[in-house]
Amino acid sequence: MHYRASRGITLVELLVVIALVAIVASFAAPSFTGSLRSNRVNAALSEFNGLFQYARTEALTRAASVELARNGDTWSVTTGSQTLRQVTLSRVTVATSAATITIRANGTLNTSLVALFCADDQAARAQKLLIDRTGRSRTLAQGKDEDGKALTQCTL
Repeated sequence: MHYRASRGITLVELLVVIALVAIVASFAAPSFTGSLRSNRVNAALSEFNGLFQYARTEALTRAASVELARNGDTWSVTTGSQTLRQVTLSRVTVATSAATITIRANGTLNTSLVALFCADDQAARAQKLLIDRTGRSRTLAQGKDEDGKALTQCTL
């Protein structure tokens, strides 16, 4: 008796593999979407915090006041009439306690700032950035407020 070596896969085998891949993908998709939201929030928060640190450094270096101001989705660092740097945060919602802050020549702020970064109105994956008047910034845990309670909305 002669056996022929298999030279490929059958249509039934291919359909079974495709069905299994589809089932696994359907379980992974929600987790992947949540990870994308979290990454967008983290990236925007890091970019904003970096812009703030840049503005503070410029104020100290220039020994002059610098403004960090919001215009829609764009945040700008200016001194006098000169714009030093701009960042656009377009894929997340950013709610702030002030639209403009002034960083004095000694690095202190005219007011503290609270910024809430949220993607797709998902408060459970939102993050808060707190900047006090001394210029110290800290990031709160994902989906939590200052008291450690769960965030319920993407507004301040």
